[in-house]
Amino acid sequence: ACLALVMIPLDEDVYRKDPRLHHEVHQVARDVLAGFSQIFTNDGTSKAILRGPRTKNEETMVAFGKDRIEYFASTINPVIKALDGAKEGRDARSVLEGYIYQNSAMIAYRAREYGIDDDFASKLKMNPASTAMYRTIAVPLGEGTIKKGYALTNEEAQVAMRKAAAELKQEKKSKKKKGKKNRR
Repeated sequence: ACLALVMIPLDEDVYRKDPRLHHEVHQVARDVLAGFSQIFTNDGTSKAILRGPRTKNEETMVAFGKDRIEYFASTINPVIKALDGAKEGRDARSVLEGYIYQNSAMIAYRAREYGIDDDFASKLKMNPASTAMYRTIAVPLGEGTIKKGYALTNEEAQVAMRKAAAELKQEKKSKKKKGKKNRR
């Protein structure tokens, strides 16, 4: 239901009918997604969401988590698709898109941490530009927020994103070198 709220500011009728309404709905959607960032920052809350009711049977909790991860991917993917196809102005400064990717990165981090899923991001249907944004912005911000326990400062965020961008650049450079070696 919360993710359905994110779709409302993308609606053409809402956008054209009343700019104030569009702004308010966008702000509410943003606040809901910001709330999810806080939820996934908290270890206990994340465990409750991703692993389900506590039980002594680790396999039961992991199985619950795997089902939950599949469900999250199936509900996040339509939002990703809608945001990717959103017309100009529907998502002011791509705030909703940023939060969807950051929340996804936080879910991925927690899923790895709890032994539920090693590659949640592969379940997300991101285009190449979105994948780069996910890896260089969402992952460092999401993981940095979890590790710190609350939102990063602007300076901390900039450092984390620069580091991620440098790592991605190095990874691409290494792949390019491998490709040249294999052609010989």
